[in-house]
Amino acid sequence: MLRSLLAFTLLALCTPARAAPPAFVVQSKSPAALIAEGKASAKLSGGDAAVADFDDWLDNTFGEEGLKGLDLGKPLLAYAPLKGKATEAKLFVILPISKEAEFLELLERIDSEAAPVPGDKSLYRIGEDDDEDVVFFRFHKGAAHFVLRGTAEDLDAKTLPDPNDLVNAGDSALLSAIFRPGATGAAFLKSALEEFDKLVEELAAFPFLPPDLAKVLGEWGKSFATLAKAALEDGESIAVRLDREPGARNASVEITVTPEKGSATAKELAVRKPVPNRFGGLADWPDAAAVLLVQQPNWNAEGRAALANTLKVVVKDLGADFSKQIEAPVAGILGGLIPPAKSGALEFGAVLTAPDKSGFGGAAFAISHSDPAALLKALRDLVEKPPEEFGDSREDFAKAVALNAAKLGDLAIHTIALKALLPDHAKKHFGEKALLAVAFDKDALYVASGPGAVELLKRLPGLKPGGSGVIDLRVNAKKLADWPKAETEDFRELVERTLGQSAKLEPVVQLTVGGTGELKIRARLALPLVHFFQELGGHLEKLAPNPPR
Repeated sequence: MLRSLLAFTLLALCTPARAAPPAFVVQSKSPAALIAEGKASAKLSGGDAAVADFDDWLDNTFGEEGLKGLDLGKPLLAYAPLKGKATEAKLFVILPISKEAEFLELLERIDSEAAPVPGDKSLYRIGEDDDEDVVFFRFHKGAAHFVLRGTAEDLDAKTLPDPNDLVNAGDSALLSAIFRPGATGAAFLKSALEEFDKLVEELAAFPFLPPDLAKVLGEWGKSFATLAKAALEDGESIAVRLDREPGARNASVEITVTPEKGSATAKELAVRKPVPNRFGGLADWPDAAAVLLVQQPNWNAEGRAALANTLKVVVKDLGADFSKQIEAPVAGILGGLIPPAKSGALEFGAVLTAPDKSGFGGAAFAISHSDPAALLKALRDLVEKPPEEFGDSREDFAKAVALNAAKLGDLAIHTIALKALLPDHAKKHFGEKALLAVAFDKDALYVASGPGAVELLKRLPGLKPGGSGVIDLRVNAKKLADWPKAETEDFRELVERTLGQSAKLEPVVQLTVGGTGELKIRARLALPLVHFFQELGGHLEKLAPNPPR
């Protein structure tokens, strides 16, 4: 027993301890995996043409021999010790190589020819010693170690890490980064926050900006500075992951802030719960072709105040762009958003519905609002004196408005007949009998359009809360393909080719902020949606080649 204990102690003393990981480490998949992912993502987001463009870029950048010189099967790495001043931080990049000579040839192919540093066989430089952008690198343990914003002295072979010690074998993300505030020098953290404060001050004093706009930009900056300070002071780790599961259509970015146990930030996050969107029930509508839910992110009181003050600035500056007749209703709409924004309760929901018995699809939205009286007054003023921006349609507009056209309990619904206001090409899509229906209750504004606008609007006030997230866009591809009345076949082909033919309402864009115990910010994007919007512009241009201004 004593001999075994002695042998274990000697082994522990003689085995070199693995160095603590740097404060900041970045890891990506291997070059071969990244190229395969680039092609797959290009196919999803741009079709065959995008894949061809990607291949052309590879050929034009790296030549016929491609990435020969890199070890295509090992991950790419970067790290930073983060000591001293933030403005002097150095970043180290580690590229796995196959053979040193082949890697040097690769650098030549991309116009970054390297020269050996005299007296050191494994040390090289790109650029001349007196160049501001000179870069040094060293071959070490099967990799090329670069230092950015550093010198040759930073690449002492005795201090360079073994790349294998930095690799997290359990991390399968395309790209991941982890920052450990606890491993960061105190001087770096202090100077990083000072630099952030300087940036906020410079933003607020940016030349040529109106004073009010500069002020709210400064407020936004301070709200983020509060978050950054809490993360740096109480953060155990801050991790970022960019990923796409093989074969999946969704790309995702996830930021996770894990506070130290028992810290003030940990206690704050422990009581932070996701809040359902009050208009989330739109996602339950059986005829929904597309649904967009937006919820104000409530990261802190400074952020809520910054949003409210931004709306105030927009309302104040309306006079420069509109006549007095249209300034009032727009100011009424935006002004009613300020109180819910200040309290953190600003929410929005919109829906496109599949064609009804009229054969036309509908559209509707609801948004938090606190001043229905101002909205009703603005609508009445528009009827009495239509704005000059309406031009020759001023009289038609006044005749088209019907106040109190319908009722839903105590809720009055007002309508505007769009026939006289829509151009001919738009009537084919929205219908000769299309209406715009509007209603306001004590804390929301409701709007619907289409031949069945009134019935569509009546469904909005009874919505049940649902979902949670800052942004949530969902699409039912099958119903969306049926939405327009005219030119249906072209649009259907576009939807089916890019978004598919699913008959389910599926998420295509999501941004969530929240967490209990840790703060997690997650964004997801269905790559085919990029392809859809790239081609949608051309489709709309064919439908309305000369849209009215």
